[in-house]
Amino acid sequence: MMTTESWAQQTFEHMTLEEKVGQLMLVRVVKWRDQVEEMLRRGWVGGVALGRFDEGMDDPDAALALTNRFRRLSKYPPFLMANSANGASSCVRKGGSCLPTHMALGAARSLPLAREYGRIAGESMLAMGFNLAGCLVLDVLTNPWCYIGTRSFGDDPELVAAMGLEAMRGIQATGQLAVAHHFFGKGESAVDTHLSLGAVPASMSLADLERIHLHPFRVVMRHGLDSIETGHMHVPQLDPATGMPVTLSRKIMTDYLRNRLGFDGLAVTDSLTMRPVKDRWGVEETAVLCILAGHDMAMHDYESDPVITYNALLKACRETRIPPAELDAKVQRILRLKEKAGLHRDHGRYERVREQ
Repeated sequence: MMTTESWAQQTFEHMTLEEKVGQLMLVRVVKWRDQVEEMLRRGWVGGVALGRFDEGMDDPDAALALTNRFRRLSKYPPFLMANSANGASSCVRKGGSCLPTHMALGAARSLPLAREYGRIAGESMLAMGFNLAGCLVLDVLTNPWCYIGTRSFGDDPELVAAMGLEAMRGIQATGQLAVAHHFFGKGESAVDTHLSLGAVPASMSLADLERIHLHPFRVVMRHGLDSIETGHMHVPQLDPATGMPVTLSRKIMTDYLRNRLGFDGLAVTDSLTMRPVKDRWGVEETAVLCILAGHDMAMHDYESDPVITYNALLKACRETRIPPAELDAKVQRILRLKEKAGLHRDHGRYERVREQ
């Protein structure tokens, strides 16, 4: 009896080590466009993340042209991530409308409105050629001084879970993959994790932490969440000895998220340009540590050459510091999700739709 291998399995079986390592890279472009394009040609990039400060992200047609270029150049279909929906929001505003903040939606307490938000955000990103929607924030804002601010649906975990679930369903209905931020939840800390390491108060019990900050993530996981983006937060309840943030903690990412919670979706880091990880471990070592912790992809520091980070990951794999079995499992998970979203059928698709 003949069996037909999936695209993901066929692709994986023909990949070189260098190409497998490339799938671990989610690259911010900014001033490194030439390097990023060459890496895409070689199959050394798994995805590209674009935000409102990237060139062309203030105009829908320019954004579409950019994502189409990356799609055509890439040896393997890339994730194209609208980071935190900032790019999508900028383009929607240019068209004369504006997406509300999560907090505005939370104040309305309307589940249909949350789903409609997800649909509009998803369609906006789809029209610009994106496929990975980083616009779902599930932090529960229990600390009013938390810098997440209006990106949160509010301080009630049940409300955040309900609104987040409907927003996710709206996003996924458009064909976008949904990414939820920021596992394990930043809402308890007033620290801006761009500048220093946030932490959950050690006085909070693990039971309370799970009941409040983990609850929205558990809900969307149970209903088919595609991806999680982690935050640079220390959670002493789960990893008291190392002081590692969630981003770099194997106890949290592998032992807890993968093994205890059973999450088998894509795990992506928050940007490695943030100072609490960059200043302590350096960009390249941070990328290696986050992959060792249990992430599938490292969101490369946009202030440094992505080739340097790639070379650090490649060296760690060649020296088996990153075990071959773990590398293969990550690459297969990435490829399966790309196949699920139909990215292998996407080359040129959005360009033709726009031309019609």
